[in-house]
Amino acid sequence: MEQPVLSRTKPQTYKTVVKSIINLTHDIKEINLELISPKEISFLAGQIMSFSVMPDSQGAKTSRTYSISSTPADSGTLQFIVKHVPGGKVSGYIHQKLKQGDEIELKGPFGNLYVRDDGRDMICIAGGSGMSSIKSIVTDLLQKNEKKRQIWFFFGGQTQKDIFYTEYFGKFEKQFGNFHFIPCIADKNDVSCKCERGLVTEIAHKFIEEKIELPQELSAYLCGSRGLLEAAVKMLVSSGISEKNIFYDMFNL
Repeated sequence: MEQPVLSRTKPQTYKTVVKSIINLTHDIKEINLELISPKEISFLAGQIMSFSVMPDSQGAKTSRTYSISSTPADSGTLQFIVKHVPGGKVSGYIHQKLKQGDEIELKGPFGNLYVRDDGRDMICIAGGSGMSSIKSIVTDLLQKNEKKRQIWFFFGGQTQKDIFYTEYFGKFEKQFGNFHFIPCIADKNDVSCKCERGLVTEIAHKFIEEKIELPQELSAYLCGSRGLLEAAVKMLVSSGISEKNIFYDMFNL
């Protein structure tokens, strides 16, 4: 699906310093950065940045793209949600070596995953660190007091230990009657989790068929692994959602 790239600023290089690192799950960290130069950034909620680090002693820089999880309102800081990919040079460096006070070079913003100004109700689907873009999108909309769109956010993990930010989105659910957060776990034997059980795409399909009254036009925003994206697009199209209204970025972790 070809889409034009849009951002409020042209991609450029940013110097940042690590403010804090928070463990969200056994393999996902929240990275909070403060901008050093330039001191502010303009981007669209849902977009991505390229991290450039030196993961080994040979001094060769390696870059990977990660979704911004903070909002454009936080123009002097950036937040990312990074999953440790086994064998991944950059994610391994971030999880095993990065510490508070370290400097990181970023480039961006890039990406096509931003909310279209169409006023349509929204279905958002994410898994794991794919939480990043959707957190940015949802938070940005609700901080702007968006109450006209119905927003359904389906977030998937393998087990309960892979689900996070439930309190964060729970507060939004209480404040906004048009926002719905549905955490899902694939492990159907885990009875301790107050989650829907099944693959996140299966649960989203079930809700679309049984609980969501789809308007004639609806937009979908996706973030996660290639497998999740492909399954979600297939499911959404089969449910009657036009592929031209399904938005995501396909990039390697």
